[in-house]
Amino acid sequence: MATPGQALRKRLQQCRETLECALPQPQVETLLTGWLLSRAWRDKGYCPGGAGFAGDGLTVMYPFLAEEDLAFLWEEWAGLWAREGARVKGVLGEPFLGGMAVEDIIALYACLQQPQRRQRLGAYYSPQEVVDFILQHTLVPLLKEMGPERVTFLDPACGCGH
Repeated sequence: MATPGQALRKRLQQCRETLECALPQPQVETLLTGWLLSRAWRDKGYCPGGAGFAGDGLTVMYPFLAEEDLAFLWEEWAGLWAREGARVKGVLGEPFLGGMAVEDIIALYACLQQPQRRQRLGAYYSPQEVVDFILQHTLVPLLKEMGPERVTFLDPACGCGH
């Protein structure tokens, strides 16, 4: 039996194939990535007041997108959503992502990014196995030794938009 993440991944692929008949590949990626992020932001409660879909979540988050390139992606997404949102919703339905593991949402996001686009954006992701290994040999022992209240953690790439 397929997990919710696997089922959504299959529907995202079907949606991609449907949209690629009408739109260039970069626009399809922007449209589907925007859908995934805005839906996840809303369903995970990251957007105030239930915003997060049909552009609302992006409007709420827009002031925090300081980089011009990132802001441009969201402006492009809003225009694409206005034209193609009904088609996307027709294929994907209304899945709730609030109960989905963050790792599964990250995997869906990564599968939406073509290698050329990831290279252009400088978006490179560590495989989960590597992340787990690093954490088990660095942060986990430190947390056990000192306790979470005494550990400060810095992720220099956090919030970079990738």
